[in-house]
Amino acid sequence: MSEERTSEPIPDDVVQRLRASSGKRERQDYAAGWEAGSNWAKSAADAGDLELFDKAWQEEMEQDWGRHFAPDGANMFTLYWTIFGAEEDNEDAEESFWKAARRGKTWPRGWKRNDGFLHGFFDGARDVWGKVKDRL
Repeated sequence: MSEERTSEPIPDDVVQRLRASSGKRERQDYAAGWEAGSNWAKSAADAGDLELFDKAWQEEMEQDWGRHFAPDGANMFTLYWTIFGAEEDNEDAEESFWKAARRGKTWPRGWKRNDGFLHGFFDGARDVWGKVKDRL
């Protein structure tokens, strides 16, 4: 026998609490990505890699950021292709890049398709480049 359920309205405080927890998770993912990108830029990237990050920003991503980091749009391969170009469009190179970037560190579960984390990674790497490029 099936019970009939009545639809009770959800109180505003519940909606606010859930909205806050969602925003907190996005900020945490972005911050973790920023740290990872900054660490990679400081310890493993070469100047050419960082120049490509900056070039990708100036030529494509600054004007169309949402296409790369919109929900269900960005992932680790999309970001790699945008930065390093289609001529290097092979999974081995992409996997090698991300493996070197991780350097054995634990990143958030699902980072490969986590828009906030990848956005933060990109921004963290660009931040380092912005601080050093004029000193080279």
